[in-house]
Amino acid sequence: MNDPQPAESAQLFFRRDNAGIQGVLFIIGGCVALGFAAIGFLLALFVARVSPFALQAMTTLPALIGLGALGAGLAALRGPSQISVDADGVVIVDRKGSRRIPWRDIGLAAASSGSLHQRRQITLFDLRGKSLVTVADNFSDFELFVDLVRQHVNEQEVAVAEPLRMRKSRRAALMFGAFGIFMAMVGGFIAYDTSSNARAARLLAASGVEGEGTILRHFLAPNGITCRLEYEVAGDNGQTATRNAEVEAEYWDKLEGATTVPIRYVPAEPHINKLLAGEVKSKNEFGPIGGYGLGALAGCMALFIFVVAVMHWYGWDYGTDPKTGKLGFRKVGT
Repeated sequence: MNDPQPAESAQLFFRRDNAGIQGVLFIIGGCVALGFAAIGFLLALFVARVSPFALQAMTTLPALIGLGALGAGLAALRGPSQISVDADGVVIVDRKGSRRIPWRDIGLAAASSGSLHQRRQITLFDLRGKSLVTVADNFSDFELFVDLVRQHVNEQEVAVAEPLRMRKSRRAALMFGAFGIFMAMVGGFIAYDTSSNARAARLLAASGVEGEGTILRHFLAPNGITCRLEYEVAGDNGQTATRNAEVEAEYWDKLEGATTVPIRYVPAEPHINKLLAGEVKSKNEFGPIGGYGLGALAGCMALFIFVVAVMHWYGWDYGTDPKTGKLGFRKVGT
């Protein structure tokens, strides 16, 4: 069976010559970023103790960048090399050959921006909302192609584009809303934890007494480097609490064979305690200003995400117009 051929009057669009090179570079960059993430993880696990922010910067951030770059590179290499638009439909030419997608089978042509490189792309969906093909802006006259496709799709007798657009927009709104709830919970937890730590510090200063904690475990963390001490504290009315603390190496050596360790604690709430000496301050503690500030930042992000969710629910977005370059409100998928 012969591959479908474009009509003589078809408008042809060709992928730019450098698209393949860009795809290869994205893949190489993605592999390098994933390599950095792996090295950062090993360093944090076996070599040096790092703060949570440093750990994210060394592992999570490069891993996300690497995965995004790999996805962008593979999409660039697997994408169509030639497209033609005529009165009957779209002919897609890629590594597997050529195929025709009739206009009657296209329900929606939705434009968007790639999450990593923010390049424009347009996805053609069938009448049920299933993706048929995605075309990135590495084609010559990309915006002309977008206009032609939308013109033909909007001319169909059975208008399904708008219902499909709204369905996908509201699905995105639900995802934004769920993420907004998560960020709000994160902000609330940070604020609560900051408040609890501040209260514990006040109680230790005002009501704390010196005493002895019973050593339960004197051990090294799984990385074989970090010295840790787990001890039990007995409070009023038979209350007890256990705590696992990081200890300076020199002090940890002195506690070898010891059964108790000097502590300061609140008798009414024995879970509020600290070592009198040798304890390594946790890098998770930012202080009241830093903690409340971080919680407020997460809350602001949650509020922003909720606004985006509401806009998507009604089918609107805010961004740059691809033709004029001006910021403003526009329909999702345009």
